[in-house]
Amino acid sequence: MDRPDDFDPGRRSTRVSDTIVQPAPSHWRRLTAKAFAPTMLVAGTVILLNLIRMISSMVLTRLLDVEIFGVVGVLTSIAIVFTMISDLGFVAYVVRSHEGVDKRFLDEIWTLRLIRSASLSAILAACAWPIAAYVGQPALAPAIAVFGICFLFDGLTSMAVATSERSGRIARISLFDVLTTITQTILTIAFAWALRSYWAMIYGMLLGNTIKVVLSYAMFPDSARRWRFSAARAAELWRFSRYITGSSILTMIITQSDKIALSRFLPLNLFGLYVIATTLAQAPTAFTSAYANRVLYPIYARIVREQAGALQSRYYAERRRISLLYALAAGGLVTMAPVVIELLYDPRYRGASLYLQILAIGSIPALNTQAANAALIAAGRMWTTLISNIVRLGWLIAAGTAGYLTFGPTGLILAVGTVEIAAQAYYWFALGQARLLALREEGLMIGTAVAGAAIGKAVAMVALNFIH
Repeated sequence: MDRPDDFDPGRRSTRVSDTIVQPAPSHWRRLTAKAFAPTMLVAGTVILLNLIRMISSMVLTRLLDVEIFGVVGVLTSIAIVFTMISDLGFVAYVVRSHEGVDKRFLDEIWTLRLIRSASLSAILAACAWPIAAYVGQPALAPAIAVFGICFLFDGLTSMAVATSERSGRIARISLFDVLTTITQTILTIAFAWALRSYWAMIYGMLLGNTIKVVLSYAMFPDSARRWRFSAARAAELWRFSRYITGSSILTMIITQSDKIALSRFLPLNLFGLYVIATTLAQAPTAFTSAYANRVLYPIYARIVREQAGALQSRYYAERRRISLLYALAAGGLVTMAPVVIELLYDPRYRGASLYLQILAIGSIPALNTQAANAALIAAGRMWTTLISNIVRLGWLIAAGTAGYLTFGPTGLILAVGTVEIAAQAYYWFALGQARLLALREEGLMIGTAVAGAAIGKAVAMVALNFIH
């Protein structure tokens, strides 16, 4: 260690005395530092966002009919289909690129993203009537066309989320997410109170996305972008994202085929129950996605850039405590699903509890698969995402077909709820190939999830007796 310029051995006692009288860091300061650590910020933000969405769901289910949630489920599935088949991995590209902070680079990526988003809005508007006829809801054509404007707003937002993830500014991203969610929730509830139709949800999303665009520039310094098209950059982006695009198409099939199928097989009121269960089941996976993308992936990418050999020892160490806590909670959700539905909704929605129990099974391995995917992509194994989705699709086709023929729609839902278990098996193989797999760590997480399910079952038995 370098000595300070005024270092004097003869003054050591004075230095010790000075040190003694200086106040130690306060307990509150240490707590604040921990609270603003990236992992705690992501976890806290996801919990808060889920709480906001839960409150929104409780209010909206009392203002709107069950069928309206079925309509919104159809619209959302259509939007996700268009999003996934055109996914170019803009955020992952910016985070991984050595040029990720260059203004010209960001202008070029923003321009390409805007072109993609505007094209999606136009295509969805043009295809609205055929799509509505295909899903058996021709009256929804105008709603589908208007809903497509959300794509344009997405393209107009700044690149701040990507650059902030790259630089580790999690607090600013978290605040942005919370503010935009609160705004959209308030607007949607206000429209629902006034209109009592599915247009309330659409108007709330459109106006909320408008505010999101404004905040994406107002909250982040140096976020202004200009039009700068580059064919060379487009070609480079495609070379990076071709695996991501293929994987995203498979993800779309995996995550939306059940909704597209069930929207045709189930009446809107039952499909509305399934949509509500799906929304609740996605609460844990919202954390896994945010944690893997905003915390783990930047960490793993930095390790690979600076010291690639260290990834083997850091893969589990960076997430062990969070993974165990998550496994405990995810296991508990499976067995506590009936309690969740009873507490949040009136008796009209009681049928959603079975759907939630089945779908919540998939949340148990979700953090493991997301973390494995982040580490393997950081290590340059981009194809693993594509292969994992091929595995998921194979499971969905085989188990979904067998389940539907045997048990009807519930059998298809069971295949959807267990698809992530098949993905977990593949990721164990891929981690082994990359010399990152530790069976002891994986076994510990499985045991923790089983313990969580047992605790949840005991709590549910007591709670349901009180509720009923």
